Amino acid sequence: MMRPRLRHTLFIALLAAGGCSSGPKYKIDDSVFAQIPVQEKQGMMMAEQERSIAKQEYQKAEADLKQVSRELDIAENEYKMAKLGVENAESSKKLAEQTGDVNRKNSAERDLRVSEMGKKAGQAKVDWLEKKKKLVKREREAAEAHQKAADAKYELEKARLAQMRGIKPSEDFNVATFETQAMEKDKDFTEARLDAEKLRPEVDSLERTYQTQAEQYNSARSMPR
Repeated sequence: MMRPRLRHTLFIALLAAGGCSSGPKYKIDDSVFAQIPVQEKQGMMMAEQERSIAKQEYQKAEADLKQVSRELDIAENEYKMAKLGVENAESSKKLAEQTGDVNRKNSAERDLRVSEMGKKAGQAKVDWLEKKKKLVKREREAAEAHQKAADAKYELEKARLAQMRGIKPSEDFNVATFETQAMEKDKDFTEARLDAEKLRPEVDSLERTYQTQAEQYNSARSMPR
């Protein structure tokens, strides 16, 4: 049988391990406001709406990250195939040169140039999607920060309502504590969103580079021999 002291120690450890993911540090139980008319809860209801929006943003960011991860996996495999194509084209060119057949040599040289363009486009696509994945990860972090900010704002609206109603949810209840919490979480959200936006111009530039090289490659590949 587990000793009482050990059970108590494990219980405290579990609280410490799970406490960070349980939401804002300072919270008020919703049941405190059960008897208050709905028209007095407008601030809470608006904050609850923002919580719903933030949750949807996070779900979208999660889906976007899975999608770009799949696209990157495909692009990496395509790039490997493009590299193999260049190696094969180089071998064909060497064989053509040994035959002394001018037409065969010209054709092999053309195939090599096109293969190299495909490899270059493939590398550009990988570079773009790697950076895009990094951007989407930051967007997910921003969405998570938005959730925390929205949760803190919801708790602040409850604290303001409690103060207005003369309700004291705890002995040390102080609206300023909730205001500080909401300000800190909102600051974290703003910084996370700005961090994500900093990457966007580079992602857009890499995408344009890839599109240009892909168009050049497709055009060269479609030209008659």
